[in-house]
Amino acid sequence: MSGVAQSRIPAAGTALNREARIDTTMLAWVLGLTAVFEAVTCLFRWGLGLQSTRDTAFLAPFTLRLRIHHGYIGAVAAAAIPLLPPGVETAWLLRIGLSLLVSDLIHHFIVLKATTGDPQFHLTYPRTGWVFADDVPGDNFPSWRR
Repeated sequence: MSGVAQSRIPAAGTALNREARIDTTMLAWVLGLTAVFEAVTCLFRWGLGLQSTRDTAFLAPFTLRLRIHHGYIGAVAAAAIPLLPPGVETAWLLRIGLSLLVSDLIHHFIVLKATTGDPQFHLTYPRTGWVFADDVPGDNFPSWRR
């Protein structure tokens, strides 16, 4: 072998180059969808004056007081891909799932933190606004009242 180093850069059209293009396309879609989801979230928050913890508190009895963030839905969608049967198209499920997850993280830990000083990433619905009537031991579905 002569003293010339061999290039490890794949030639155009090789399998590795096609995979890189697919990854770039996936990244572009995830970033674009993330921007759309975040724009819609900001429109709901500031354009319509909605706050999910406050305005969806009526769902608390159905979720056992757990706040369901859109990022959770995205994470479940992306995590479910390996469980799907072979042949099912999963690229869009992955794009949408990752976009929902990233949008939720950006919304709470960048946008809300910067604009309100609080990320407002509540794991459960606060007891203010909706109040447990009585916490009865062994009662998994306590009554709620306003």
